[in-house]
Amino acid sequence: MVGTVSKDSKLSVLDRGEGCNITQLGMNDFDTVQGNPNLLANKGVRFAISAAINKPSYISGFYAGEAVVADSWLPAGALYYKREYLPTFNLSGSRGFLAGAGVPTSGLTVDLWFPTGAPASVFPDPKGMAEAIRANLEAAGFLVNLKTEAYSPNYLADTAAGKLQMWLQSESCHWAGPDDFVYSPFSYVSGLPAPMYSYKNDALNSLMANAIAEPGLTSASRDWRRRRI
Repeated sequence: MVGTVSKDSKLSVLDRGEGCNITQLGMNDFDTVQGNPNLLANKGVRFAISAAINKPSYISGFYAGEAVVADSWLPAGALYYKREYLPTFNLSGSRGFLAGAGVPTSGLTVDLWFPTGAPASVFPDPKGMAEAIRANLEAAGFLVNLKTEAYSPNYLADTAAGKLQMWLQSESCHWAGPDDFVYSPFSYVSGLPAPMYSYKNDALNSLMANAIAEPGLTSASRDWRRRRI
């Protein structure tokens, strides 16, 4: 879109400054997904996937260079943002993660879901991005089944319910706080991990509950900056 507008002499591109959105590759951590064994329950496999995807190429290919590679669950403009030093694109490193995870280094099958009918402001080209991710993962030794369904209500409902193994996820902030980006998807529901990611971390859940209950920004900041995801 930016590239098209910038070539039209009758139109101007206005830079609105730093955004508060983030696009992610969601992965369900639970032992099973819809009754089937889940390869992504293995942390080493998740790290291998993260190292296999060429995120800089997605920025140039799908966002016209108007984005940066995320290095935290929070966008850089969010309150209490903290750099997390996530794995960067490295195919040999990806295979190393698989070897360390104790699984085969080739032929691992995963499902990758993308939505149809999603707003362009949320996903400029979800099918194209899913295909690019599949190509990256297959170069690292994975076999990727692409699957799709309508963005609303099916896709949104199924991701929230933890029915998908791996999927494209986009977070648009309602407010630039960690409770929007971190607490919402990772806080426990009725004492159990939220089903979207099925991520169990009792210490993180306690820290977030404490942060939400803090009466002031100073004490809340201390809790949020201690988070461990």
